[in-house]
Amino acid sequence: MAGILKKTIRLGLIVGVVAGGATLLAGPDRVHALFTQVQNDVQSAIESTIDDPVELRHQLRKLEKEYPKRITTVRKDLAGLEDQRTELKRDQQVALRVVRITEEDLAALEDQLSHIPAAYEDGYARPAGLTPVAKIRRDRLQTRINQVQQTRLTYANQAQSIERELVHLNRQAQMFEEALLKLETEYSAFKAQSMQLEREIDAVARNERLIELMEKRQRVLDELTNFNIGSLDHMTARLGQIRAEQEAELEILSSSDAQISYEDRARLELQSEGLDQGQLEPAEVQTLDALGYATAEDGF
Repeated sequence: MAGILKKTIRLGLIVGVVAGGATLLAGPDRVHALFTQVQNDVQSAIESTIDDPVELRHQLRKLEKEYPKRITTVRKDLAGLEDQRTELKRDQQVALRVVRITEEDLAALEDQLSHIPAAYEDGYARPAGLTPVAKIRRDRLQTRINQVQQTRLTYANQAQSIERELVHLNRQAQMFEEALLKLETEYSAFKAQSMQLEREIDAVARNERLIELMEKRQRVLDELTNFNIGSLDHMTARLGQIRAEQEAELEILSSSDAQISYEDRARLELQSEGLDQGQLEPAEVQTLDALGYATAEDGF
């Protein structure tokens, strides 16, 4: 049973995996503290009701309902991450396209600028063909080139930033995918083992009832022991002692009855002969003298 309960506790703790993506936002120390708190709470809840089959069954039902909720939550978070990645990839494609377009425009603008004579650096001599109109046109082209270059640089940086964000989101998505896979695997194992867990809980309930019955019987035996009938051997010995005492008393009574019967018989014989104790024959008296018994005349 201990192995099954440990599996149950482990199944309950898996819900904490959902928060894995929070590590990148809250920091590993805070998330570790959160995991520890969740683990302690679940462990305390299970251990406080470990001997109650009804509460164990309630925990089992609660865990069975918790899995689909956690799986749904992870799937929603994963879908949200996928939407963010899709949007970032689209923005990255736009930025890269802007970079490509600006590079094409820069090439065209620089080609146009190359056909306009440039002024000398001292500003005094003017090259042939550099009219005031051409100078204005050249200045405008240079300004436009600077603007396009700045636009290209901005979108190039944006594309690089999006790439870094995509790496970050890909890492988060991988963590959520692993959490989802683990939850689904554990949930499948939980459903496969639920019948076994039910049987184990039923066994616990039966054992509880058996313990109560045995304790009740023990109380009855303890009460019987208080009356000096703690075992069958003791009862048999006690009955034997009572019977021996009764037989001894009956034997004494039987001996007393036999003595009384002899006296009654003697009296009846004397009465039948017409004699009593004061009319004994001389022969009988002589017999008594011979036996050493004293007569009334001798002072008896």
